[in-house]
Amino acid sequence: MSRLKEHSGLLKLVLMIILSCITQVVSLMKSSVIAGTFGVSAEIDAFNFANSIATFLFSFVTAGISTIIIPCYVKRLNRKNTDSFITIIILGMVIVTALVLMLRTPIISMITERDDEFVDLSGKVMIVLNISNLFGILTSVTSAYFQYAEKYNLPKTITLIAQIVVVAFVTFDKDITILQYAFVIGIGIVLNSFFDLLFAIKSGWRYKPSFAINDEETKRLFIMFIPILFSTGVYQLSLMIDSGIASRLNTGDVTILNYANQISAMVNTLLVSNLLVYFYPKLVKDIEEKREQKTFWEKTYFFHAIMCLVIAGYAVVGREGVSLLFEHGKFSSEATDSVFVLGLIYISAQQINVVRDLMYRYFYSFGDTKSTTINSVIATIVNIVFSLLLVNIIGLYGIVVGTAISSIVSLITVMIRFKKLFGYSEKINTIIIQYSKSFLITILSILFTLMTKRSIVIDNDIISLVIFGIEVVVIYTLLTLIFNRKIKDIASKL
Repeated sequence: MSRLKEHSGLLKLVLMIILSCITQVVSLMKSSVIAGTFGVSAEIDAFNFANSIATFLFSFVTAGISTIIIPCYVKRLNRKNTDSFITIIILGMVIVTALVLMLRTPIISMITERDDEFVDLSGKVMIVLNISNLFGILTSVTSAYFQYAEKYNLPKTITLIAQIVVVAFVTFDKDITILQYAFVIGIGIVLNSFFDLLFAIKSGWRYKPSFAINDEETKRLFIMFIPILFSTGVYQLSLMIDSGIASRLNTGDVTILNYANQISAMVNTLLVSNLLVYFYPKLVKDIEEKREQKTFWEKTYFFHAIMCLVIAGYAVVGREGVSLLFEHGKFSSEATDSVFVLGLIYISAQQINVVRDLMYRYFYSFGDTKSTTINSVIATIVNIVFSLLLVNIIGLYGIVVGTAISSIVSLITVMIRFKKLFGYSEKINTIIIQYSKSFLITILSILFTLMTKRSIVIDNDIISLVIFGIEVVVIYTLLTLIFNRKIKDIASKL
């Protein structure tokens, strides 16, 4: 029975990744259509700039809600306290959204130096995106319930259908304006939220507005939540500042940065997010049962190895992938080159971020959100400082390099904090050697495949992507089996 349950769990994870892949393909189809329609114009810059502000307002709240609520469901906390937490968060965000929309023009003018037309268009897009994103808060709540109930793939399916609706609109309306595009995105968010809510209720989720603010348990939830709010918030602030810095450079730089970020986010959504969604509730249970750290460190080794494979693949065939996605219509070859290089820097930093994010979850499992907040504040300050310094030297690339440097600092500081609070069940040398093995295998895989790529010239991007993509995966896998067998052993136990 136990083995059957394990296989069932693995099948859910595989299906989750497949659904995410299909969703990302659909999302990339949307981006491809939009890239061909608007290129790297001031219009799409205005949309992406407004979207960065909306993301800043809502992403850190939605991420924090899931982190707090999942343990509440796992530990079967009094529903009155959980509902009070949800109610206050929703009301708070309604008030914040109203204030931001009232002050949208001075806010935009303060961040960017673009003309009045850019400010006006960004403001109109902000209205649509901010109001629709209010519904996304409910989605984050129901998503937490689905994770607790191990119904990981239901919200993934709903998101996929919502994305298909959006793509259908933008594909068939060849003369779509940027404001109409914002409305289509908003409709997709609202539809996603509505059906998530409907199926959550059908699955047993219940919510009743409550204001048990003075209960000790409700206070404890907010004490845990506030550090997460600032932790994720300062990171989102750095992303918004990056967008603001890019908006002061050349026309189209905001959009190029956004597409590179989107490629990195796609990798994060497909792999990191799915793995964290699957393993975080299990980690909470592990902590509750007071198991040792060994399984935790094994997960970090496995996640890191997976990310290294992605880096190898993108380094070898990422240029072809970006070209197939975006290089048509008004999107130039020069813009493709920039998106590829920026995306490579972003994705290379993901091997660091995945380990850090797992360590964050370990802190959260103990109810410690203060440590991660301090760490995120330090990383954000480093990000902003280096981005501002480097943008004057290497332009747009300086923004992304600054982000990569902050990721390194973030991992180092959180590992120091981890050792101080929990100690290491693994020797530090063992940890470093294990990560280094995967990284060195990545470098070797890239070099071997690029040598083949230079010897065998293939003009067709699709054929090149398939052949050399398969080659780099095969080489990476073989080198891992030969020189890093621990990853194979870990994979067999997951």
